[in-house]
Amino acid sequence: MQKKKVLLIYTNVRLRNQKPRPPLGLMYLAAALRPKYTPVLLDMRVEAEPEKKLKSELNECIYVGISTIIGQQLNFSMEVARLVRRLSPQTPIVFGGTFPTMAPEVILQESCVDIVSLGDGEDTLVELAEVLNGDRDLSRVENIAYRKDREICIRYGSLRSLDSPVMPAWDLVNISNYREVNVLTSKGCSVGCDFCYNKIFNRRQLRLRDVNNVWEEITYLHERHKVSHIAFVDDNFFENKEHARRIMEKFRDSGWKITWETTCRADDMARFDEEYLRLIHDSGCKELFIGFESASDRVLKRVHKRIEQSQMLICMERAKIYGWIVRALFVIGLPGESRQELLQTLDTIDFLRREYPDCVKVPVFGIYTPYPGLLPDLSGTDGTYMEPQRAEEWAEYHHDQANHQWLTSAQRTCLENVIWIYRYVSKRTKYVHERRLTDRLLYYDAVFRWRWRIFSCAPEWGFVRKRERWTYRRTLDEIREEYEKIK
Repeated sequence: MQKKKVLLIYTNVRLRNQKPRPPLGLMYLAAALRPKYTPVLLDMRVEAEPEKKLKSELNECIYVGISTIIGQQLNFSMEVARLVRRLSPQTPIVFGGTFPTMAPEVILQESCVDIVSLGDGEDTLVELAEVLNGDRDLSRVENIAYRKDREICIRYGSLRSLDSPVMPAWDLVNISNYREVNVLTSKGCSVGCDFCYNKIFNRRQLRLRDVNNVWEEITYLHERHKVSHIAFVDDNFFENKEHARRIMEKFRDSGWKITWETTCRADDMARFDEEYLRLIHDSGCKELFIGFESASDRVLKRVHKRIEQSQMLICMERAKIYGWIVRALFVIGLPGESRQELLQTLDTIDFLRREYPDCVKVPVFGIYTPYPGLLPDLSGTDGTYMEPQRAEEWAEYHHDQANHQWLTSAQRTCLENVIWIYRYVSKRTKYVHERRLTDRLLYYDAVFRWRWRIFSCAPEWGFVRKRERWTYRRTLDEIREEYEKIK
C-alpha cells in the first residue's frame, strides 16, 4: 500500500540570499517520517518552480509543515501558509522552528496555522501524522500547541534523544545547491547567555548525538558525495570536551584529510591545553566561530556571557599559531551598552582586522534582537520594553534593525547606520560590487564615517536603509500578487 505524504516546506529567509545552507532540520524530520510516511521536502530557496511543486504535492497530504525563524522569513512563511490554505482548505498546516516554539500564541493568532510543533519535531511530527490520519485527537500528542474552543492549548513534553534517526535524509536534497555541508553533533548549551534562544528552545540543556552515528553520517557524505569539508552547526561544539575529542580523533585517524569548522566559546579556547589544541589542528579544523559579542567586560557580565575580553587575545594568538581562521562575532546595542562601550567594540574590530589579517574574519555583526520570552535586562536604565503581539511585528525583528524601545529614535538610527556603514567598509554587501555610481560614492562615504566614527546626521544612510526596506516590501507584494493568481 502506498504511504501517505507529508509535505515539509522551507521558505525564503532574507532578500538576496547567498547560496543557502541545507535545511538540516527538515531533513531530520523527513528521516523520522520515512518508515511510515512519504516525506516531500520543498526548499523554496533553491527549487526552480517552487509554487508548481507545492501545488502538485498538496494532493493527499496528511498535513503541511512549514519551518520558520524570527524576522523576514516569518512573512514569507505566512504567505506560503495562506496559499496552502486557499488551495487545500482541509489540509492542516503545522508551523515549527525556533520562533514558533518560543511564541506559539503569536503564531496561532494566524488563521492559516492550525498547529505549532514545539522544539524538536522528529517524534512530534510522526505522532501528528498518526493522529491527523486517524481520530484527530490532538490531546494525545506532546510538544504541540493548537486551538480548541477558541483557546490555545499548549502541551509540553520532555526533550528527546538525538540518537534517532541516525542521520538526516541527505538523499532528498541536491548538495550542489548549498554553500556548505552541515552536520550536527549536539544540540543546546548550558551556559545561559541572556540573549540566546537556547534558554527556551533547548531549555539550557546540552544533548549529544552518539559519536558513531555522527561518524556514520560523515562517512556517508565522504564516500557517496565526495564531501571534503564539514561545517558543524552545534550551538556549543566543545561544551563536552570528551565528546568533541572522540569525533576529532576519528577525523585524525581516518586518513581522509577532511577539513571542518565549528563553534567555540572564547573561555573554552583559552583553557584548552596544548595536547587538545594539537588534536584540533591535526584533525583538520580550519575555522572557528567565536562569539566575543562586546569589547566591554561590564556588558558581557550584564548579559551573563561568562567570558572576559582578555580571553579574546588568547584565542587570536592560538589561532595564529595553529593556522585557524576565527570568525569573530559581535553584537551591538546590547542592553545597557553606552556609546563609549559601542565605540570600544568598533575599535576592537579594527584592532583584530589590523593585527590578525590572516586569521580573522569579522562578518557583518548584528544588532541585539530580543527573542520572545527573553526580555532585555533594563535595570539601571529609564527604558521599558513591550513584546510584539503579532507575527507581522516580529517579522521586523532581525539583526540589522534596531527594535530597542528603550532607546531614542536617534540612538536606534545610529545603530542601524553602524551596521550598514560597516557592510560597505568591509565590502560585505552586494551593492558595493554592483559598481553603480551611487554605491561607489557610498563606499567612500562609509570609509570616512567609519574612520572618524560619525554615525549620526547621515541622511545618505537613511536612504540605504529605506532602499532595503522598500525592496523587501516590493518583493513581498510581488509574492502576494503571484500567489493570488495561482488556482
